[in-house]
Amino acid sequence: MKLFSLLISLLPAYCLFISCGNNTTGPGDPPESGAIETMGRYDFGCNDVPSPNSDFVAVADGYFNCLGVKEDGSIVAWGCTCSVPSPNSGFVSVAVGEAHSLGLKANGSIVAWGDNSYGQCDVPEPNSGFVAVAGGDFNSLGLKDDGYIVVWGFDEWEECSVPEPNSGFVSVAAGDHHFLGLKEDGSIIAWGSNLLGQCDVPSPNSGFVAVAGGYGHSLGLKEVSTTVQF
Repeated sequence: MKLFSLLISLLPAYCLFISCGNNTTGPGDPPESGAIETMGRYDFGCNDVPSPNSDFVAVADGYFNCLGVKEDGSIVAWGCTCSVPSPNSGFVSVAVGEAHSLGLKANGSIVAWGDNSYGQCDVPEPNSGFVAVAGGDFNSLGLKDDGYIVVWGFDEWEECSVPEPNSGFVSVAAGDHHFLGLKEDGSIIAWGSNLLGQCDVPSPNSGFVAVAGGYGHSLGLKEVSTTVQF
């Protein structure tokens, strides 16, 4: 997806979620515990976090909409494509593509809704055992609990072809037309569109602890708190 979210832990019992990129207002009054602050372009109603703006534990944003997971496992959506499928409960994580949304349930299943022009909402069977989700522009990715990655939807840039060996992944991220997988050995695997070199991981490809994907670029965080951009 074009945009990604950043979670900042301020205090053990106080979290501030900042949705960075295409959405909306600057800082206002001091936030409540678990409140969402937005910044950036004022479009699609993505600055209008529904009340009560509190008790959020996860957040994701896309080009047209935003999602927040509440402590009770329900999803709050605002902007476009805001109708979360029922039952709206049991969610632990969310992701957003350009015009589709993904919710990961505590039971390891994925719920997808919104634009399905390329099958990006058709979660492959068996829909179970997932531990993470990511959304590209028109495709979706799920990480299984055995370290295996499943990708479905738009495949013009071979985004759905995970490089072998498809194993040992612990974290995933999505750009607009490329994906990133973090291996348990600290290396990053990137695939899909590489028009701007966004899949060329700089050497040494080791010691990474987190990944993120943007619009035509990628980020990797090293265990020594150094960020590598490519």
